[in-house]
Amino acid sequence: MSRERLPSRRRQVTDVLRYPSANGRRIHLSAGFSPDGRLLECFARGGSIVGQDLDFLLDDIAVIVSRCLQHGDRLSHIAAGLGRTREGKPTSIVAAIVDKLREIEEGDQ
Repeated sequence: MSRERLPSRRRQVTDVLRYPSANGRRIHLSAGFSPDGRLLECFARGGSIVGQDLDFLLDDIAVIVSRCLQHGDRLSHIAAGLGRTREGKPTSIVAAIVDKLREIEEGDQ
């Protein structure tokens, strides 16, 4: 499947994730939606000094997740392949970001 491109102007929702716990670092997530309401891109910022490793990691996570979505994958499928504790909690920042994006997507419908 070829990559689905988004229009230059599109609806976006921004929210905050705390990782690794409710007292953890604030990560700002923005989700961009296609005209028909599907989440197809994300951006992530760690609120740290520009140029730190965390922001580079968040950029890469956002690019990979966005490209998966633009090639037809769904957040639920991505989430199913990521690490979880026995209680179903995310074991990495990647899984936590995907979970928060799922919340954003579900809340937007």
